[in-house]
Amino acid sequence: MLVSVLLALATAYVVYSCFFARSPLPIAGKYEQPGRWYAVKRAVVYVYWLIRRWRRPDDCSTPRMDRPRLRPEFPASKDELVQPLQDHPDAFDSVYMNGVDSHGNTLVTRIIRRPNRRAEVWLMLKLEDGRYFHFPGFPDTTVYNTDGQTFTAGGLQYEVLEPLLKWRVTFNGLLREGERNTWDQDEEGALVHVKFAFVWTAYTGKFSYFDDIHPLVVSDAVASEPWTYAYLEQIREYSLAERQYELWGQLLGEISVAGETERKFLLRGVKEHAWGIRDLNALSRYIINRGYLEDGTSYSISAVSISGLMSQ
Repeated sequence: MLVSVLLALATAYVVYSCFFARSPLPIAGKYEQPGRWYAVKRAVVYVYWLIRRWRRPDDCSTPRMDRPRLRPEFPASKDELVQPLQDHPDAFDSVYMNGVDSHGNTLVTRIIRRPNRRAEVWLMLKLEDGRYFHFPGFPDTTVYNTDGQTFTAGGLQYEVLEPLLKWRVTFNGLLREGERNTWDQDEEGALVHVKFAFVWTAYTGKFSYFDDIHPLVVSDAVASEPWTYAYLEQIREYSLAERQYELWGQLLGEISVAGETERKFLLRGVKEHAWGIRDLNALSRYIINRGYLEDGTSYSISAVSISGLMSQ
């Protein structure tokens, strides 16, 4: 009897939401809300996402350590390689590493490979004594005439030692001391020679942003949008255009600033690899928060709004 009542209520809800409910207006004119057919669309996307995850053993995703292994793993080494850049102005291949400790020592590094032997370099170093250093041309991060074949640019270099387990990150060059958000060609600031060498070691499994994200999150975001044939085709193209995964690990190595004695550091943080085609103008909002706790628990929380695709 109870099952029959619950089924009747569920059926009534679906019928009402599909045929009688009014579709609410987007929040602030751009953040879509669930409207007609939301329940049906969410169920369709949920099932599709489950099937997609199951049928793609050759994808970049690797089952996490904390869940049963349901399908074969893709050879790990291929994901860690330098990826070929597509013939597109927004093509990219990016590696990001960061690390922080409880004393406030912080290191942020990133190399974004671009077509035509260009690259973008992010490099920020903050020490517990309050000194802050960053890439000399910041906020201009572009480097030209790179080798186009490796993750090497502006004195920063990444090297794979063991796929999905160990990387080496090194830097030897000049950094500008002090925080500055604008460029002044008449006042370059103090340039300081900085050298560091770290080995990054993973302590979690790989999380793919396109295959390990929970189906309920994906289905809610897609089902909230108005569906047309063009929209569904756009979703399909987006799912093929980019790949991104991350692992948590620790950086162990030494830093020398301005000829000072090298100091050893142990920094915990994330290594992220992403590649494909990314149109930054399509991102309405993007926020990510990462950290680790005293017991070793690591977390990564992000929210993305893509105009016309997944607004929330």
